Amino acid sequence: GAAYHKDVALPYMRAYLAQGFQVEILGGGRISHQKDEKKIMLYGFSYGFPWEDGAGHFISSMVCRGAFPGYSVEWSDDGY
Repeated sequence: GAAYHKDVALPYMRAYLAQGFQVEILGGGRISHQKDEKKIMLYGFSYGFPWEDGAGHFISSMVCRGAFPGYSVEWSDDGY
């Protein structure tokens, strides 16, 4: 893990930009992954990457549902 969202995002942003992609971070938060229980919870927010209009954990929850079939995926855009 990393201390701040920007610390997690920066290496990926640099790699994608170097490949010619445009990068825009729509927001941030936290992920709780309980592998044994097959549960994922997306929650919280980032002061460094506040939510853009129309973005939120719903988008990430759909990605997680596709990547982790059989998991319970819940989300909240509220704080901690």
